[in-house]
Amino acid sequence: MDPGDHAAVVTGGASGLGEETAIRLARAGVKVAVFDLNREAARKAASTIGGIGIECDVSDPDSTTTAFKQARESMDPPALLLIAQASAQQSASWVATDRCRSMIFSE
Repeated sequence: MDPGDHAAVVTGGASGLGEETAIRLARAGVKVAVFDLNREAARKAASTIGGIGIECDVSDPDSTTTAFKQARESMDPPALLLIAQASAQQSASWVATDRCRSMIFSE
C-alpha cells in the first residue's frame, strides 16, 4: 500500500500522539484532516503539514458527523484511514468510531 495515494482523519490531531501521527502521515504523502476539540489548534497543526483542521468533539455524534462531512467535501481522495487518538470515554469513542466508519465507507 502506498500511503501517498490516500487521505486520513486523525482525531485528537492537534497535540501529543495525534499530532505526531498526523505529521508522520503527511511526511509519507497522506493528505490529513486534523480533528480536534480546539478549532484553532486543529487549524494550526493542519497548516504546518498542508492538511485541513476541523473542530470535532468525538464524544458527540452530531459533531462527528458534521466534521466528517466537512472532511469528505474538502479532501480528494476521500479519507480511507481513521487514526483515533482523541481522549474520550470508551463508550463515546465507540459511538464516534461507528459513526466515522459509516461516514468513511458510505457512497
